[in-house]
Amino acid sequence: MLDIIFEEDFHKDMKDLDKAIRKEIQNQLLKIRVEGILRKHFHYDLPYFIERVGYSCRIIYQINDNKIYILRFLKSHKEYEKWYKK
Repeated sequence: MLDIIFEEDFHKDMKDLDKAIRKEIQNQLLKIRVEGILRKHFHYDLPYFIERVGYSCRIIYQINDNKIYILRFLKSHKEYEKWYKK
C-alpha cells in the first residue's frame, strides 16, 4: 500500500461536506491507496490522476516515490472545469 499525503486545504474542505459524502471520499481514498497507479490519468502528458466521488466531486492527486499526494478536492463540476482550463 502507498502512503497518502494531504495538502493543507483538503481537511478544511472536508469539514464543509455532508457526512455521507465524507464517507464516500474516505472509501475512494482507500481504493486509491490500495490500487495505486491503476487509476485514470488527467491527460497523457500530465502526472495528475482524477478520481470521481459521487456525482460531481473529484479528487486530483499525484503519485511519486510510493506516496500519493492529494493535491486538490473539487466540490463541483464547475470547480473542476475552472481547474483544468488553467
